[in-house]
Amino acid sequence: FQVCSSPDYAFAIEDIVLAKLGFDHWWIDYQQGGKKGHCVGGSQNPTIWLNRIRSTRNFRLKDNKRDAVLGRWGGLGSHRYPVGFSGDVDRITWSRLAYQPYFTITSANVAYGLWSHDIGAYGSTPQLHVRWVQWGKIF
Repeated sequence: FQVCSSPDYAFAIEDIVLAKLGFDHWWIDYQQGGKKGHCVGGSQNPTIWLNRIRSTRNFRLKDNKRDAVLGRWGGLGSHRYPVGFSGDVDRITWSRLAYQPYFTITSANVAYGLWSHDIGAYGSTPQLHVRWVQWGKIF
């Protein structure tokens, strides 16, 4: 279904069906959808709306718990929802590992307080894998 073209349906799925599962934390690993979500005239990424729906659920249900959502970057404004996630690194190389500190620091430029990465260098050399995990431990 399209998240933004039927918000009542999206809220019903979240508040009625998924709320019964009892999860306090969500990891929304939705791929950046580009224009597939029909948000704001078909031009906005639906990821930000999924992050909003999930992170405001307890407020809508009048629950005192705070929602925790680990969600992919959905565009400017995504910082309003708890933890940002950079997404997958398609090819693990030394130069991509060297880029990670810059990438993490610049996430603060769009007001993210919490930022996360995929950690692991699957399919790479043992040394690169160890360095990638060490990087993840520091940040």
